[in-house]
Amino acid sequence: MDKSTSPFEDRSLLICFAYAPAGLGHLRVTDALYHGLPEGANTPLLLGSQDTTITYLHRFMSLNPFIRHLTVWAEKGRVENITTFIYRYLLRSHTDLLYQQMKTIISERTQRELLRYGEKIHTEVPIVVNPYPISPILSEPLTKKQYEEKLMQVDNKDSTLPIQVVIPISGAAVGTDYFAILTAELNKKSLRFLFHIVCKDALFTKKFISEVAVHEYIRIYGAQEDRKVITTYEDVYRKNVISIEITKPSEQSFKALLDCKAESASLLLFTEPIGRQEYDNLDFLKRHKLIPNDRDQELLVQMKISSEVLSKASNWRGIRIPKDPVKAAYFIYWCLKTGIFSKMMRYKPTIIDDSLHQNELAPDGVKTFWKKVATLL
Repeated sequence: MDKSTSPFEDRSLLICFAYAPAGLGHLRVTDALYHGLPEGANTPLLLGSQDTTITYLHRFMSLNPFIRHLTVWAEKGRVENITTFIYRYLLRSHTDLLYQQMKTIISERTQRELLRYGEKIHTEVPIVVNPYPISPILSEPLTKKQYEEKLMQVDNKDSTLPIQVVIPISGAAVGTDYFAILTAELNKKSLRFLFHIVCKDALFTKKFISEVAVHEYIRIYGAQEDRKVITTYEDVYRKNVISIEITKPSEQSFKALLDCKAESASLLLFTEPIGRQEYDNLDFLKRHKLIPNDRDQELLVQMKISSEVLSKASNWRGIRIPKDPVKAAYFIYWCLKTGIFSKMMRYKPTIIDDSLHQNELAPDGVKTFWKKVATLL
């Protein structure tokens, strides 16, 4: 065993994962860290809140336009200072566990902001940056044959080979109407599209499931428990060669750190962001040239192609799609026909001459996380 992970062999060490049932993001990160535990470590405890109010509140805030805009407003300027103060007080008055967890999964930009804030209030707070923890299960490499099939799906040369697309529905079931229209429109443009939709089997998704499950071009994978939804999503990738994923720019965004030869490293097509965190995620991807910058994105949406834009496509792991599902379907098909997806699937990372920011792009965030934890034990 690596010396840096030896503290985990201590039988008296108890590892606890605590997560909030607000969507599936918290649980996905927990699941990634769980599966990446060093060999020999004790089986951890998984602690989730039994208060389902959090789940319903998250869903309400995600679906209600007025509340969503109100939340975004509360995350900016002076109002943010007030809400941050209140939130910080609540964390301190109940537990500092969440605070400790949040410090390990932040970007370099956030690190600098927190350090400046610490200096401002004359408090030295150790801030450690860790690459995003992607599940080791999703990071497994494809075989040569599987990768070749992945390329063929987007090369648009074999008219009989299905283009396999996965669509994970968020825990709040945001965008179900959007996806119902989008899949139907893409099917009109090409019968090659085969959609794998993974969602929670709940009261608020039954209507959507019943509407789309009747189509031959859609495979539905439902589960009642959140953890089962996540393992089902992983199984879809293990049992199929997926070339495209259409998703919100939530925690799934960070699969962009994986090379396309990894099992779950499909091309990421991002829908409209909801909430500040998803805007921050897109900002992270733009900053590292993993998705088109605003200028190139505007050209793409206008469906203007040039040799310059096409040459940049091999540096992209994802792309944003229009918020109108009909336009989004047209845009996706256009990207397929013009060879943009083909270029993206032959991904070549942009070389960043900056060791500080390069650390953010490492695909082994789980392994790095546990090594850093080991130094604190």
